[in-house]
Amino acid sequence: MGSYNLDVEEMTLTRDGVDVILEPKVLAVLLYLYQHHDTYISMEELHEKVWQGRVVSDAAVRRTISKLRLLFKDDHKVPRYIKSLPKRGYKLICPVSGSHNQGDSAAEATGGKGEPQAQLEGEEISGRTAAGDKANTQIADNHQANSIPVAGTQAKKSAKPLTLSALFLVILFLAGFIYYFTGNDSVTPEKSAVSSEVLHSLPGDKLALAQSPNRQYFAFSGQVSEHTGYQVYIKRENGHDFLPVTHNAHVPISLAFSVNNDALFYSDMKEGSSSLNSITLSDSTDYQTQPLLENYFKIGNIFTSNDPQLVYFSGQKKANEPRYIYRYNRSTQQTVRVTSSTNIKDLDIKGTITPDGKLMAVLRYSEFENADEIRIIDLDSKTVIYRRQQSNIVYDLRWFDNENLLILNKEQLFKLDYKQDAAFAVLGREHNLIALANVDQQQVLAVSTQQSAPKNLFFEQELPFNDWTTRKIYNVDPDVLYMAHQADDKTKTILVNKDNIATLGKLHTVSNESTPYIETEYHLLPVASASSGLQELIKINHRFALLNTETSSLTYITSGDDYVGDASFTDDESHILFSVKGYEQWEVYRYNIASKTSSLLLGGFRYIRPYGDDFILGTAEGELFWHNGQTGEQVALDNQLSTEPNTHWDVNGNFIFWSSHDLVQTVFYQLDISDINKPVKLSKTFDYNKIKPYFSVKKDGSSLLYSVRQKGKSEILALRLDQT
Repeated sequence: MGSYNLDVEEMTLTRDGVDVILEPKVLAVLLYLYQHHDTYISMEELHEKVWQGRVVSDAAVRRTISKLRLLFKDDHKVPRYIKSLPKRGYKLICPVSGSHNQGDSAAEATGGKGEPQAQLEGEEISGRTAAGDKANTQIADNHQANSIPVAGTQAKKSAKPLTLSALFLVILFLAGFIYYFTGNDSVTPEKSAVSSEVLHSLPGDKLALAQSPNRQYFAFSGQVSEHTGYQVYIKRENGHDFLPVTHNAHVPISLAFSVNNDALFYSDMKEGSSSLNSITLSDSTDYQTQPLLENYFKIGNIFTSNDPQLVYFSGQKKANEPRYIYRYNRSTQQTVRVTSSTNIKDLDIKGTITPDGKLMAVLRYSEFENADEIRIIDLDSKTVIYRRQQSNIVYDLRWFDNENLLILNKEQLFKLDYKQDAAFAVLGREHNLIALANVDQQQVLAVSTQQSAPKNLFFEQELPFNDWTTRKIYNVDPDVLYMAHQADDKTKTILVNKDNIATLGKLHTVSNESTPYIETEYHLLPVASASSGLQELIKINHRFALLNTETSSLTYITSGDDYVGDASFTDDESHILFSVKGYEQWEVYRYNIASKTSSLLLGGFRYIRPYGDDFILGTAEGELFWHNGQTGEQVALDNQLSTEPNTHWDVNGNFIFWSSHDLVQTVFYQLDISDINKPVKLSKTFDYNKIKPYFSVKKDGSSLLYSVRQKGKSEILALRLDQT
């Protein structure tokens, strides 16, 4: 049995030399359960004692318990560490004993030299208090009789029961530490009334909206009909009709007016060829459009300041570069990068500037941590003066005034006072808001989607593409994000995401009932199912792992430090092929399932699938090759996989299947490689809003499974914030 070492100051957990970042709340719950291990701890008590009365949902508490169970590989159905009973709460059920090292009595009283040690016999977690003491917690498997000694410490000749004062010092420090670093989940209800009014607009989907500072113009981008695609529409203050001011836009994902009302800016996002554009506003209705910047890999959110010559935007110049906030000067036509990062996987997605032009708030997404962060930057000193982690996905943010931000996440609209580090709820999820546009301190514009849950259907289509007919339609729960074939026609692998909990399980298609394999708050993605139905290859918390579907136990294939790419079973399912990013290039490894060992297979490729005794390989850019497994000979297939997230590919028989999307269209491809030197490609194109680029090919190659989601409508709301 391995050991865990926890550094409280660094909040890192180490097991067998591998570091994992641990959230302070997880440690706080563990210590509280240890401190009261002789009784069940109710949900209300955890709210009061660990969250200290801060307003968080029960789901947030359950997610913390789930993280503890995942940490110790505990099964909630057959628990060895944490047991839960309805209406009673949670209890630590592993063996518990307490002791601490003898030392100077004065030091013990003040928490100086003594080393208080609490043991829950078994695997070790150690933490450091502010005074430099160590508090060690050990957790044991109930089947293990002997405890494991504390790593890096010498055995003591005598011991006595842990004093309450020593434990209190540990808990007190942790409480202060946790309060300082994790006040981010708490949102206090504010005494305010919100009234809403539906504004006149055109029907269809809407992406973004904006209103000019003088309220003379109102604009939105969206798709009025499938024939026109996504365009920008504008109307004057007293006008009734919206006029299309673009006709050939691709995905105008963001809008912003200049502060002096002379221009409307929009970003047109098209992978590899995104642009920043300006629409001249005048008394006439002849709106002139001109590009300001072109040929960026991606340009997303745009926003302006109190300087009419400056336009800010979230941009990515090349595919392999980070996404930063840039500033474009209309007078000089110069572009300057505003934000920076030491991590290439950090993406600055959105931004907004205070009315006085002094501060910029940035929404940064960390792909490694799979979390959003609000950062506030002083534009004069260029320093970050405030940071706040977000537990929910943030959709949009706008300055309400010079000290308060309005932040829209998937759960609610809330106001953040960054000086007091206090958040106040403004509106719940009843309106299903997805985008904001400020008007003034009393009124905010927002895009609201249809409140009823869209229907999610899965279509099973005959293969190959020239036999593209519907075999079966599966009507499943709207929370099912993914469905994949299993060897048994009567079962399917499904991924459900509800209340921020991802559940991977098996769907019995006859009864439409499901059996869960694993539940987790971590980012989870199914990769492949074994023919036996006993193993699922998954990607969890950015690591590849094998899941035993009978015991729900995980066997990790990659470490937490690996930057992983692609993975697949071999044809005989005795090995797993997977890729990781090496120091100089991508490398493909072969993992032996029986021996649990990995060996380097080849370098220079990110994508891999078995093809009999050979392989189909893809470079980091997606270029496809056939690789002879015996001779190493390679033949270019003159086709390219999509490198966009959320796409998929597979090799089945003599066919390669893959998907791509550009936020407007989803395309499924089929490449016939019966003749390696003359591959033949066919494709099927769909509306991206209806069909996402996920699919699963049956083992025998007879059918392809994909989802069709009913498209909801959206409206523009005027929200009036009446403070009381």
